[in-house]
Amino acid sequence: MASQSSKSAPSSASSSISISKYDYDVFLSYCREDVGKSFADHLYAALVKKGLHPFREDISVSESSMVIEKSKVFIVIFSRYYAYFTYLWSELVEIIMHREATGKPIIPVFYHVDPSVVRKQIGSYGEAFAE
Repeated sequence: MASQSSKSAPSSASSSISISKYDYDVFLSYCREDVGKSFADHLYAALVKKGLHPFREDISVSESSMVIEKSKVFIVIFSRYYAYFTYLWSELVEIIMHREATGKPIIPVFYHVDPSVVRKQIGSYGEAFAE
């Protein structure tokens, strides 16, 4: 019987190590100026209600790199003003680079902006890139 408990201990220890590798289930990237108190708050609450641990705080670009590494999934909420904030583009580049290295999924959400506007960099996205 002692050998059975010793066999189960390493597997539970290894599973707790892999679970603790991630501090957050979801990393939310969004523009607080036009999404912050509406859609993002509802999405955050829904994720928490489902038992997930999302990250959505304001942090510096240097800090976001560390949090990105400790997140399982990324939700990027593209909105009308997302393109105007260089810190968001830096964050997005970091997310994409991390995805290329790890294969973690990125889920794009288009909030009051057509996906083609983002893809073709027209409208507010074209204006932001022109500046």
